[in-house]
Amino acid sequence: DDDDDDSTRGFESDDDEKTDDDDDRCTITGTGADGDHVFTFNSAGASLAVSDVVFSGGGAGTDVDGLVVDLVTNGVAHAGGFALTLRNVEASDNGDDGVVVNVDNDDGSVTLDFYDVVARRNGGTGISATVGTAGNVAVTLKNVVASNNAGDNGRFRDSSGGSRVYTIDESQFNGSVNNNGLDIGSMAGGALTVTIDETTADGNDDSGVEVDFNGAGADLSVTVTNSVISNQVGGDGLHVDANGNSAAYELVLERVTTSGNGGLGVEAMHGGTGTARIGVYHGVANHNDDGGYALASTADGADLTVLLVGVDADDNGDGDATDHNVNVDEQNGGNLHVTLNNVHASNSDAAHGIRLGEDDDGVLRLEFAGPVVADGNALNGVRVDNDESHPIVVTPNWSPLQPATGNGGDLVNVVVGGALALVIVSTP
Repeated sequence: DDDDDDSTRGFESDDDEKTDDDDDRCTITGTGADGDHVFTFNSAGASLAVSDVVFSGGGAGTDVDGLVVDLVTNGVAHAGGFALTLRNVEASDNGDDGVVVNVDNDDGSVTLDFYDVVARRNGGTGISATVGTAGNVAVTLKNVVASNNAGDNGRFRDSSGGSRVYTIDESQFNGSVNNNGLDIGSMAGGALTVTIDETTADGNDDSGVEVDFNGAGADLSVTVTNSVISNQVGGDGLHVDANGNSAAYELVLERVTTSGNGGLGVEAMHGGTGTARIGVYHGVANHNDDGGYALASTADGADLTVLLVGVDADDNGDGDATDHNVNVDEQNGGNLHVTLNNVHASNSDAAHGIRLGEDDDGVLRLEFAGPVVADGNALNGVRVDNDESHPIVVTPNWSPLQPATGNGGDLVNVVVGGALALVIVSTP
């Protein structure tokens, strides 16, 4: 790099010999001593750029990280914001973590941009970033391969007074030996927006993609498109959880496959006070041990609206009566509005095909906007539960339910908890 400013430093190879695509990268190899790092950057500067470098050292059984960017030096917090760019960087086969970023107690905006970054087979986490700042946080991962690490393949933690925006595109988080594929955790602060496109998180020991939000009075928005989050050993495919401190909740999944997971295909939990909206379009969730889709709002008085269009949620469960192909639950007083259009939810081995639950003081409204196939389930095809005395409204716009004779119970089964409950079925 031609920039003489120590706060912005690029690394490029002086080796002109090329035998493969990566030969123009500089390689920095560690000595393998425990507690050391292959390369550490400490600075009060405003930015750092690293390009075309391989960081490798330590090997199995050592406590050696690859690249460490630590802006907390001798207990002195960083100030003024920070921008880190990694481009064509690899941090693989290190004894502990591959890439570690630590920016704590800053007062400005923090930007992390990772392009063409590889972190594989590390003894700890592949890529780990912890950011604390009073400003905004923006993280971009493009063409990142963080796979086959002992810990989380990608782990991001932030606490921010401003907004948090994560953009993940064309990346891989596969095969974590002990943990998650991609794990994003946001603590108190501003709104969190996560966008994931054309990304895989396959075959991890725990969850494929996990987003946990604890934003005080702030909104959560997660959009996942054109991605495969499947075959986790013991956890969910996609897990999106907002606790009681958050506000509005929005989850949009379009052309996302979450199949073959040891937990649920998709678990979405809204515990905040704002309205929750979940849309699943052309999704596939088959052969998950704990069920296909589990979508719930648990906050007092928060409404939940769910739209399922072109969804294939067949063949889920491993013998438990709660392993529904689709389970939508509204708890603690909010209203539940569910629209189904071209949904397949058949062959649950011990549970319902589709279960809708309204547990407390709310109105449950189910609309059939298109065909629904719910056959061969151990219990009912469609089960509607309303525990209190508020109306249930079931409104097929046209005879949408396909002929089904293979369920262990009814095709549609409605259970009403109170004397004032009302069921309306209208077919033109």
